[in-house]
Amino acid sequence: MKKLKKFGVLLLVAVVGITASYQYLYQDHRNIAAEKPAYRINTQELLKEFTGNYVKASEKYLDKVIIVNGKITDLDKNTITINNSICIQFLNTNTSKFNLNEAIKVKGRCIGYDELLEMVKMDQCTIVK
Repeated sequence: MKKLKKFGVLLLVAVVGITASYQYLYQDHRNIAAEKPAYRINTQELLKEFTGNYVKASEKYLDKVIIVNGKITDLDKNTITINNSICIQFLNTNTSKFNLNEAIKVKGRCIGYDELLEMVKMDQCTIVK
């Protein structure tokens, strides 16, 4: 009887552990477009914070939803560069409708700073009207 009780408890712990692991690994993706931004900042200030103190800026902005604005300095298929300092990757936006030197405001998730290119990178971006 004692062995059966231990087996039942062990089985319960295993099921709970497997269920929790499965839910953690296969959780729903964030809806960045629907999230409220943690920060609204211009491109120069954002770049200044990352170049001034990378660790502090990473703690502050990494994986946070932010809104940035500036002028388009480079266009690619799904990527726009703003003020030569912020690389913006869109989910479903066709960048062909934009023009160089056009003012733009975007909301997205900050995914880091590329020290080699000296650019802040954002993904899952959407246009803010």
